[in-house]
Amino acid sequence: MANPFSPPDEDASDMWFERSNFAGSLMGAVAYGIHACIFAIAIYLMTRHHSKKRASTSFFYIAFICTLFILGTIQFITNSRYYQMMWIDDRNFPGGPVAFFTTQFSIPINTVGGVAFILSDTLADAILVYRFFIICNSSLLIIALPLLALIAAIALNCLTIFQEAQPGAGLWAHTTVEFALPFWSFSVGLNILLSLAIAFRLIMMRRELQATLGAEHGKVYTSVAAMIVESSALYSVTGMIYLICFARGSNVQNLLLSPIDQLVCIAPELIALRVSLGRSLTKDSTRKMLSSMREYRVNSQPTSVGNFQSAFNGSETLADPLSVRSEMSSNGGGSKATSQSDLYNTVKPFNNV
Repeated sequence: MANPFSPPDEDASDMWFERSNFAGSLMGAVAYGIHACIFAIAIYLMTRHHSKKRASTSFFYIAFICTLFILGTIQFITNSRYYQMMWIDDRNFPGGPVAFFTTQFSIPINTVGGVAFILSDTLADAILVYRFFIICNSSLLIIALPLLALIAAIALNCLTIFQEAQPGAGLWAHTTVEFALPFWSFSVGLNILLSLAIAFRLIMMRRELQATLGAEHGKVYTSVAAMIVESSALYSVTGMIYLICFARGSNVQNLLLSPIDQLVCIAPELIALRVSLGRSLTKDSTRKMLSSMREYRVNSQPTSVGNFQSAFNGSETLADPLSVRSEMSSNGGGSKATSQSDLYNTVKPFNNV
């Protein structure tokens, strides 16, 4: 039965377009609420577990998380204002909300939101490239290609927003699509490839640790790999779905347009939180750990334990030095104090990473 109160000048496709945008705005509000909760938890934990050893690192990541939250808030406010104009303030716009959405996408309030997305997406991609750089033992050669892809994604993102801001243009204008599709392809592809590359690198490090400590200790990096993959998956999977829907011109993209603004901020915030709390690898810990594992495997010297401990000095739950000292005393202070069990205890905190 036909609805007698439905808009007389809109067909079923127009109604689905409006419904998808309305549902997307609600999903964006939910995503912002989740973002706000994660931000509050992150700030609380990072300030509560603040230590002098990680003061500079904690300050940097607190500033990083605050910046992302501010950008996410700007995007939420601008999106809400745009939908308010479409459905309430300018409801008598010629052609209705559908015409308003497709022809007024270039208004200043929307452009501000677009600039905020550029900045947040750039920060999200940059921290993922940086984490890849750290885990690959600071090799400039390895990150050359991801860095070029990051620069290309930033350039295409800027061109997309510039085209959207042109009078009468919009997200689906031909000139905008020419830049939007390559941008989403670069951005989503970069996230997926880096996530897989980081996970692969951590698995290789786990195998090297197995060769040193034995197969029973091979799960040290499993949760780290899962964290990297899952954190990036928040944006990567959603971005891939959006890219497919955008390329096909499906209205399903409207369901994801607002939530993706928040997801692009949430993923790097989770990574920054773990790094700041000393639950993830840093530049120094990666270098020292690899050096210590090779030294232990070749020489089996007791100093390797000290190197491992210094490599993971960001964690408060390292092996109890009294137990190591007790074993050294029982062995007459000899070099046999360094056992596979002792060595594993120094990296045991990362089982909880």
